[in-house]
Amino acid sequence: MGYLVVALHDSAGGVIIDRNAPVTPQVQAMARVASQSIAALVGETALRYPQFDWQRLLLVGHSLGGDSSAQFAADDPQRVSGLISLDSRRVALPRAAGIRVLTIRAGDTTADPGVLPDEDERRRYGTCVVHIEGARHNDMQDGGSEQLKARITSAIDTFLAPAPRPKYACAQGAKLE
Repeated sequence: MGYLVVALHDSAGGVIIDRNAPVTPQVQAMARVASQSIAALVGETALRYPQFDWQRLLLVGHSLGGDSSAQFAADDPQRVSGLISLDSRRVALPRAAGIRVLTIRAGDTTADPGVLPDEDERRRYGTCVVHIEGARHNDMQDGGSEQLKARITSAIDTFLAPAPRPKYACAQGAKLE
C-alpha cells in the first residue's frame, strides 16, 4: 500500500508500572516520554528514507503504543494525518479535522473518561470506533488468534482504502462479531 513501517519498541525506556499507585497518570507520563521517542525516531528515519512523506504520518499502536501515538498527535498535530489505536485507554484520542482516527476496541477493557470521542465528536471529525465482540486486550497483537487478527486487519484495510490521497473509511456497522 506504499507505507514504510517503522517500529518503536520499549519507547517508555523500560519503566515498569507500579500497580500500587494510580495507573492512568503513570501511563500518561510514559506516553509523553514515548512521544519524544517517536519524534526522534521519525527524525532519524526521515534522513534515511527521504522519499517518504514525513509530514503526513499514519501512527499505529496497541495499548501504550496507541496512547503514545495519541500523545504524539497532540504534541505535533500538523505531522499526523491518521491514527490507528488498538485498545489504547489512557490518553485522549485526537479530535482534529486533519487527523482521522480508527480505534479498535476489545471487549474486556474500557477506556478512561475522555479518551474516546463522543458521538458528536465522532461525526464531526470522522473518528471510527470498531468494537470486536469477545476480543481481549492482551490478544490484540501478533500472539492473538488468527480469527482476531483477521478482524483487526479487515478494519484496518477498510480504513486504509487506497485512494490518491489518504482517504480513511470506517468499517460498515463499526461492530465486528
